Amino acid sequence: MKSSEALASLRVLLCVARCDGGLSRDERRVMEVVATRAYAPAEPPLDWAAQEADLLLALTEIKSRAARRLTLKAAVAVAAIDGRVSEKEHRILETIYGALSDDDVPLDLQFAEEKYGGRMVDARRELEGMTVDFLHHVSDAQHHGQLTQAEYETLVEKLEEARRARIGLVMSILPPDMKRP
Repeated sequence: MKSSEALASLRVLLCVARCDGGLSRDERRVMEVVATRAYAPAEPPLDWAAQEADLLLALTEIKSRAARRLTLKAAVAVAAIDGRVSEKEHRILETIYGALSDDDVPLDLQFAEEKYGGRMVDARRELEGMTVDFLHHVSDAQHHGQLTQAEYETLVEKLEEARRARIGLVMSILPPDMKRP
């Protein structure tokens, strides 16, 4: 994907994430996974999350079929990160679908929202479990005086890597289409 399309895709996702408030940590993780994949093998710009996001302009900058499909699927995943899609998010997804969909690939948007919502709820449960395990590990180590600041920072970094990997797994099993079977 061209870097201009990748940045436009991130701007679209920012619109979805910000439509019902700020950018949550989980939304940010999904977008980090998308950013890493979209810019590969290069790195995304450091300020991608601070980008101003004009949805309609960003949609016009996404030309290739692959970029359109990735953006559409990722937008549904970002909207469904909390297990449900708000009415505002649904309206934005309809706009995105209208601008990016291929006429030959129909989409059942509500089905896609439900499918990703379920996947994201499962992923969030796993993420919460990882966090609880992390907190227990840190508490035990601190209680026994066996945790240096460097070790703590390493544990935090590993937790974030595991969280991104789990979100990446959800994103890697995006269906080729989002039609109801």
